[in-house]
Amino acid sequence: MKPFRRFSVAPIAGLHLQGLRAGRPQMSWPDRLVFAGLPLFAGAFSFALSLRLEGLSTLIAACSLLVGAMLTLFVFLTDLRLKLSETSALSYRRRLQRLVGSAVVSTMYVAVLALASTGALALASSADVPALKGLGLRRPGSALIIALLTHLAVNLLTVIRRVLAVYLDVFGADFGADLAPVADVADVTADRSG
Repeated sequence: MKPFRRFSVAPIAGLHLQGLRAGRPQMSWPDRLVFAGLPLFAGAFSFALSLRLEGLSTLIAACSLLVGAMLTLFVFLTDLRLKLSETSALSYRRRLQRLVGSAVVSTMYVAVLALASTGALALASSADVPALKGLGLRRPGSALIIALLTHLAVNLLTVIRRVLAVYLDVFGADFGADLAPVADVADVTADRSG
């Protein structure tokens, strides 16, 4: 076994990119623009304008919480997948199984991105150490972190979309466009008093 292979996230990234291609030989150009172009543009834009990240401790906490949320979602999706294989009414649904699988991979990819973002933000917070101030790392570091956070946000939207697809595949009959809108609170209280 190669050294440090156990720490490699390449299989997670590879499976995630494979899922983004959706069976095509390569990603579509609009997908490439959103998943790669938008983060690169955000990083370049922030570099050109010399934007600085503020509130690093808040961003570190948010990314750390996101890691925990994604790992919790991973456990939930794994449990759902086990229930799908155990339930005879759902065990034949290959599409649902693939949806759960793609949601799991995307969830793990976002967890890795959030963990990397936490580490990058922790390093950025150490840039205020007097010995490191003269190295000129703040501007390119901020640009890289903004690009990473943008990539994280775009992929988080993918996770949300995939989890919704799983829900709709299982419980699609629960939702319909014909559902009446929720009554206004004032209307409900007026009905109770009158």
